[in-house]
Amino acid sequence: MCMFPHPVVNNFVNSYSTIVAISRYTADWVWKRWDRDAEVLYPPCDDMGPPPSAKEKIILHVGRFIADSIEDERHHKRQDLLLETFKRMTDLHQQGWELHFTGSLSPDTKSRAFAGTVMRAAEGLPVFFHFNSAREELRQLYRRAAIYWHATGHGIDADKYPAKQEHFGISTVEAMSAGAVPVVYATGGQREIVTDEVDGYWWADIDQLVNQTRRLANDTALRSELGHQAVLTSKRFSRETFVGNIDRLIDL
Repeated sequence: MCMFPHPVVNNFVNSYSTIVAISRYTADWVWKRWDRDAEVLYPPCDDMGPPPSAKEKIILHVGRFIADSIEDERHHKRQDLLLETFKRMTDLHQQGWELHFTGSLSPDTKSRAFAGTVMRAAEGLPVFFHFNSAREELRQLYRRAAIYWHATGHGIDADKYPAKQEHFGISTVEAMSAGAVPVVYATGGQREIVTDEVDGYWWADIDQLVNQTRRLANDTALRSELGHQAVLTSKRFSRETFVGNIDRLIDL
């Protein structure tokens, strides 16, 4: 994403009467790049609930397995970082906690090599991989999981490479709808989904990620309270809400 507006791009953008962005984060960048206001229309997210009466000791991460590259506009999901973080949390291993990764596996050689490296690094740990899961399998993982991890954008200069941050975060909303408590890197659209200490946690560095996760892992009542609030928050991004907002935009 270039840092300065291009005249051809500006003319193209200005040919539209209304610009729509999927988050306040992306709307802010529309203003910075093209000097245009944008209407925020959050994407519709599927409800993966209802949560079961008892959650399992599972930390879940959902995201594509792709090789990292600054030149690639796709944002890297940082499964490598999350694995290294979980590896150091040996106390959780002893308590029976597991880390589950699920997501599509990109067909290119570099992405497959990246996935293989992560899998080899996880050998001997309570870590499980679910590549290209069917929708129902994914739904059951959301429902089983007690905690949801998200790390997109960590280690990347958000001002220099805004497209490498999470633009919105559908998987986070899906996890919340199933009562999994989100612990997310505090950048991009994630800050619009999760309210810190209300329906999940933000983290800015690895120590925070570790400490917040340990707090949740060791406090069943806290997980239940935040998980219940997460379900309520997820309703803001329902298909019904999306349809209503579409109608509002059409009437503008």
